[in-house]
Amino acid sequence: MRQFVMGTLLIGMVGGVAGTVQAASTNPRNVDSSPVSKRITKYCDPVCEVQAQDSAFSLLIETYRQFQSRQIQLDYESRLRAAAGLGKEADSLIIGTTLNSTRTLRAWIEVLAEKERDLRLEQLQTRVVNFSTAYHCARKGDELAVEQPVPSKVDMPAAAQQLRTLRLLALGSPTKADFQTVTSTPAADIFLDTAPAEPWPQEVVGPCDDAPKPTQ
Repeated sequence: MRQFVMGTLLIGMVGGVAGTVQAASTNPRNVDSSPVSKRITKYCDPVCEVQAQDSAFSLLIETYRQFQSRQIQLDYESRLRAAAGLGKEADSLIIGTTLNSTRTLRAWIEVLAEKERDLRLEQLQTRVVNFSTAYHCARKGDELAVEQPVPSKVDMPAAAQQLRTLRLLALGSPTKADFQTVTSTPAADIFLDTAPAEPWPQEVVGPCDDAPKPTQ
């Protein structure tokens, strides 16, 4: 389900960009009859293409980070609710009591849940750092193809700000065949912009040759 939501969101982002380009190209006042190769160079030269990739990567990796952060937080809150309900459910194996042992068990579960959340956030940040390193290594090949250094446009804070402006569109419920109804919700409802945790040093891959290690 998480992968489906993530994929749907990214497809929507790409679709929105494609729709904008298509709308511009079908407007008679904006039609450019020059050859495609010249139009590509006119609108975005090779340096522009690399920097456009930087912006796309920033949005993609920040989307991944915030979506996964939200899932981690939801799991943490679920564990806290379960700990608070120990002994209260009819089918619970824990007998309701005021003894210190029950309170100790509940506190122990809460501490474990918090530790699990912190470890998962550290693991997530380790992946984000490694993905960023891999991108910067691949980007060196793009610079070699362009035959000149290209200033990086990778900007995570800007991507985070852009995410806050997006909205999710969904059709009506398929069970009611209400496909003419479209709902709009803030994309921020499925994201959580937490402060990046410390990555695991032993799991962080080193930078490629002649490529500075990306900063987070």
